[in-house]
Amino acid sequence: MFLACLPVALTAYPPIFDYPNHVSRAHVLATMDGGSVFADWFERASYLIPNVSTDLALVGLTHLVGAEAAGRVVLLVIVSATLSGALALGRTVTGRLEPWPAFVAIFLYNEMLHWGFLNYLLGLAGLLWGVTAWVWLGRRSRALQLLTAAVLAMLLLFCHLVAFGLFAVAVAAYEITDIALDPAMKPLEAARRRVAKRLALSASVFLPALAHHVALNAGGLPAAPLFNYHPFEKISPFTRLLSSGAPVTDAAVLIATLAVLGVLWRRGTIRVEPRLGAIAAAFAACLLVLPYSLMHSFFVDNRIATAVAFLALAGIQTRGGPAADRVGWAAVFVLASARTALVVLTWTAADREIKDMIAGLDQLPTGGLVISATAAPFEYGTGWFYTRTINPPHEHTASWATVRRDAIVPAMFAKAGQNPVVFSPPSAMLKAISLGPIHRTSSSAGQRALLFRAAKVRAELDQAGLPGQSLYVAAFGTTCKEWPSGLPLRPAVCGGAYSIVEVTRPRQGRSPVQP
Repeated sequence: MFLACLPVALTAYPPIFDYPNHVSRAHVLATMDGGSVFADWFERASYLIPNVSTDLALVGLTHLVGAEAAGRVVLLVIVSATLSGALALGRTVTGRLEPWPAFVAIFLYNEMLHWGFLNYLLGLAGLLWGVTAWVWLGRRSRALQLLTAAVLAMLLLFCHLVAFGLFAVAVAAYEITDIALDPAMKPLEAARRRVAKRLALSASVFLPALAHHVALNAGGLPAAPLFNYHPFEKISPFTRLLSSGAPVTDAAVLIATLAVLGVLWRRGTIRVEPRLGAIAAAFAACLLVLPYSLMHSFFVDNRIATAVAFLALAGIQTRGGPAADRVGWAAVFVLASARTALVVLTWTAADREIKDMIAGLDQLPTGGLVISATAAPFEYGTGWFYTRTINPPHEHTASWATVRRDAIVPAMFAKAGQNPVVFSPPSAMLKAISLGPIHRTSSSAGQRALLFRAAKVRAELDQAGLPGQSLYVAAFGTTCKEWPSGLPLRPAVCGGAYSIVEVTRPRQGRSPVQP
């Protein structure tokens, strides 16, 4: 646990793609009722929606320790709850504490964490504890098992819809496998009424959460599924599990871990407990058939590779006696230490770069509008062992200005039906910017297209009676010297690897910038 928490503990600004948006959204929610500038730009929405758990946790913690510290606390909770959940599940199923679930420590800093899908990852931690509770209580009290599972299902719905769905799949796979392995249920034909009753009761625990979701989100986001069944898209999430921006070392740790477990499996030292193995297999099947995007949420299928790994590792059992346990504990300690050291090196180097850019954001006036841009191309799944070639990601670094300067950052993810706070600006173009992708400034055409939209925002703010509202573009990977001349902008902060420019009004008689 100590090793697992070190990267977060030693990094002020973890280089996680969506992480700044989570923290800045919590800052807005925690301060918008106190007379801050946010009340004019954002509207509160319901918390009774899926995928909202980290918003609730971050807002509560922000009132206590501030937004930046709150974000790191939530990361530590995710890491520690996931590892302890895997250990608890393995202990509950096998009856003893074995080293194999501890291998989850190697996979805690996974591709989904580096994307910043915190609600989903908190849901996976809850999933591990939920399956643990289902198994443990099932041996003691059926009524208490069903009641507890109904409560956990509701909590997982608020964590993430995919985590909620995986819990339902896990319960179904566990029950069906348990029935198949139970000698009392054979022949199955004679026990079919008992089997049907058991499965029906197990399924009933999800009805309250489903009823809540249907009743309160009937007019919510459309399903809008998008499918991609290319073999690379379905298989590569397993080889990219550890993708953190250092592909060589990520691949080395993954291959070494699989080699150790593979050799022990080959020798008959370990095996996978059938019930948890069935859950992992059912999860893998879900990954193969689910869409790539659903309800405006992306990488829906790819997320599940992490859940497959967690359940498979939690289900490994020792077959070789105490000597095998000693080998397992030694192997997981060495591999987890190596993984932690590599993540710490990657994160601390990225932390220095992010701090340099935050120092530039700190020079902006309070309450400014900041449009984020980056010269880096958008990347996802570019290789078998890496997600991105350019790290750390800076698409959302500008969101730190919300926390530090009470700035308005349109790309913060404050969308109706998805978040408990909604961005409601007095500018149609600014609203469009908040819903679209981050602007790319790697070319002159991209820079001009961005400034065209920013100039339109400037004009719409003037028409809305906000001529004094400052408007900036924070471009990461583009220096002040790389902006074309003749554009309505004024350099505000010039860094070595970024620039922050103020969008000004075109001079009288001059036409606005063309896209």
